[in-house]
Amino acid sequence: MRSYLAVAAIVSLTPFLVAQDASDVGPRIRAIALEPNDGPEGRPLPLFASWNTGGKGGGYSPAWQLEQLDQGRPLLPWLALPEPGKPLGAAEQTALAEFAKRKLPVAFLATQWERLLTADKRFASRPKEANANVFDKDGKFQPKVSPFSPIEPWSEIGALWGASPAVKRAQEIHPDPPRIFFHSNNEHTKIRWHGAEEDSRFVEKFGEGKDDAFKRKATGDGWIERYRALQKAFRENLEREEWRNAARFVGYNAFAPESIGRWVAWDKHSLHAPGRISPWPLAWDGGAPSFYTNNWDMSTDYTVFSPQVQCMTWVPALADAWKHNPDFWFELSLWDGAVATKKDTDKRRYYADRGQKYSPERYAGMAKFGLWMLRPRVIREFRGYLETRDDYEAHSQAVLAAVHRIHSPPLAEFWRKGKLVPNTKTKHPMFIGLPPELEKADRWFRLDAEGDPTGAWKLGVELDVFALALELGEKPERRWLVYAHAPRREEPKKFVLTLPGYGKVSLEVGAGGVYAIVSENGRKVEPLER
Repeated sequence: MRSYLAVAAIVSLTPFLVAQDASDVGPRIRAIALEPNDGPEGRPLPLFASWNTGGKGGGYSPAWQLEQLDQGRPLLPWLALPEPGKPLGAAEQTALAEFAKRKLPVAFLATQWERLLTADKRFASRPKEANANVFDKDGKFQPKVSPFSPIEPWSEIGALWGASPAVKRAQEIHPDPPRIFFHSNNEHTKIRWHGAEEDSRFVEKFGEGKDDAFKRKATGDGWIERYRALQKAFRENLEREEWRNAARFVGYNAFAPESIGRWVAWDKHSLHAPGRISPWPLAWDGGAPSFYTNNWDMSTDYTVFSPQVQCMTWVPALADAWKHNPDFWFELSLWDGAVATKKDTDKRRYYADRGQKYSPERYAGMAKFGLWMLRPRVIREFRGYLETRDDYEAHSQAVLAAVHRIHSPPLAEFWRKGKLVPNTKTKHPMFIGLPPELEKADRWFRLDAEGDPTGAWKLGVELDVFALALELGEKPERRWLVYAHAPRREEPKKFVLTLPGYGKVSLEVGAGGVYAIVSENGRKVEPLER
C-alpha cells in the first residue's frame, strides 16, 4: 500500500502549495510554456515533469498527473510515445483528451528516434551509400550511427515518426495544442569524434591525420545537419499545421557535458569547437542534461564531485547556447542514483553505509540548488519504468513542492529577474583543458563558508554546505536571495557565508535547505519560512 502519510506530511509543511487556486493552473502552465526565455517578464517560472510515464510498476502515470493538476501543481504533462507502427495507449488517449480540454502543452517521451537506423533491417541492411551507420576501412558495417553518413535515411526516420499512427491519433484528440514537445531518450550508439577515422566516409571526405579540433568540429557539424534533417521530416509529416507550429524537439543530454574540466580525458565526451561550447543547441530545439548523483560512480551531493559543483559550468554554457539558439528550451534531468529494483547499486545504500540518512528533504535540497543555479524551464525527474510510487513519491513530491514554491512571492521575483552572483575569489576546482570560451567565464557561484577545506579541492573533498545568491536592484538598495543547503545535516546547523558585495551572512541550514532575503539598506537578513 502506498504511503500516503509520507506524502501528506510533505504537503502539510508547504502551505504555499494551496496559495494559488487550482482552477487557474491550466492557464498558468500554458502561459509559462509559451513564454520566451528572456521576455519582458524575465525568466519563465519552472515546471515539474518526469521521465517515468507509468511503465509497468505503477509510476507517474497520466492518471497521477491529472491528480496533481487538480491540486494546482505546476507540471508539464507527459505521455509515452510508442515507436512507429504501434498505437497510442488507451490511458494516454484518455489523458490526452483531458489535457486537450484544458488546452495544456504536452511532452511525448520516446526512445531514441534514430535507433531504427541500426535496429531495423529496412535501414541497417542497406549498402554503404544509403546507410546511416558506420562502415570501417574494410567496408564492414558497424552498428552505430555516423555524422558522415548520407542524409536521406535520417529524413526517412523522421518521416516515419511524424506519420506514425500514434502521432496521427494524438493530433485528432488534441488538435490545437499551445506547445507539443517530442523528447528523445537520445542514447543511441554514435561514433565518437576521436574515432572519426574508423569511419571510412570521414577519411574519404577529409583524409587522414586531422587534428582533434578538426575532428570535433566536423563531427559536431555532421550531427547538426543530420538531427535537423530528422526533425524537419518529423515536423513536415505532422498532419495538422497547428502541430507543425507547436512542435519542439528535445534531446536528453543534448547539451554540454557535465564533466567539463573534471579530468584529463573529459573532452573525449565533448564536441566543443571554436565559437561554440556545444553543437547540440544548434542540432535540437532543446536539451535536458543530467543533474545526477550516479549509482555507478563516486559522485555524491556533499563532495566536490557533485552535480552542484559540476552544474556551475553550465551557466556560461547556457548563455552560449542561447547565443546560438535564443529559443533553446533548457530542462534539467534530476536523479538521486536510487534504484529500488537493484538494491546493491542503490545510491541511498551508499549513503546508509556511511551512516547518513537520505530523506525527501535532502533530495529536494540538492534539486533546489540546481534549480536556482540554472533556472531551467522544467526539472524532469528520472525514475525507471519498473519503479513505483511506493518507492519514490515522497521524494518526488518534495521536489514538486519546491518547484511550486518558486511560483509564489518573493521567490518568483528573484527567479524571473535576479542576477546570479559569481564568487570571483574562488576558482572552480574542475579546470583541466578548458576551451577558450570557458577560460575567462564566471564558473564559480558557491558562496564561501567558514570552515571550508583548505588546499587543493580534489574530487573526494567533502563540503558541508552549498550556498548561492541572486541579486536584485542597485546600490545602496540591493536585495539578495540566498539559498543554502547542508546535505548531511538532519538538524540545522549555523553556517557563516560570505556574500560578495555585502559581507557575512549567518544562517541555520539543514539538508532541506533554507532561503533568506538579505537587504543592503538596513543590513537585514530575513530567513523565509521553511
